[in-house]
Parts: sequence; C-alpha cells; structure tokens
Amino acid sequence: MADPRLASTNRVGTEPRHAYTYAVDGADIAYDATQPNGSAVVGRAVMLSANGTVRLTADASPVLGQLVKVEPDGRCAVLEIGVCQLPSSGTITAGTRIVGALGPSSARGYVRS
Repeated sequence: MADPRLASTNRVGTEPRHAYTYAVDGADIAYDATQPNGSAVVGRAVMLSANGTVRLTADASPVLGQLVKVEPDGRCAVLEIGVCQLPSSGTITAGTRIVGALGPSSARGYVRS
C-alpha cells in the first residue's frame, strides 16, 4: 500500500513549534477574553517594536514570527521556528523572502514577497 503521507505537500505542523514570550506594545495587539487564544489578531505576523516587545508588522518591516496567543497580563506567545501560514496581501513567490505588508483597510500583520 502506498504511503499517504507522500501525497501531501502541506508542511504546516511537520516542523517543531517553538513559541517565545514577548510583551505586547498595546498599539494593535490587545487581549480579548471573547476571542480564541486571547485576541482577534492571533495568527498574524509580528515584528519587534522595542526590546522584548512586539506589534503587528508594518509595510516592508522584517517579520519575527506568528502571534499564537495573547495573555491578560500583556504578554504573548510568538512562533519563531517552524512552519506556519501567515496572512498575505498578495501572491507570495516560492523561495523569496517575506516582509510585512498592509492588508485590507490598511490592517497590519500581513506579509508579501
């Protein structure tokens, strides 16, 4: 019988996941107890905004990782190592670097090539 794992090209979840803790800057990442994982912007791309502090990516900014959880004390978990899917504001060309981008209605936390 053929190995069904060989037919899949989706690599999300196949790499080790390493999330690190940072402080949120409060500008565009806010805790919301009614949202899954503590915020409506979980899953978006983040960048460093100060020493040990993150915020959602701006246009052409370097990407640190993916926001995975926000805590009520102003801390958050960021996935830095591993495979993840980030929201994009256009087509991403395979093999190219990504940078921050603005999404719909100039929303931060998106990526582009």
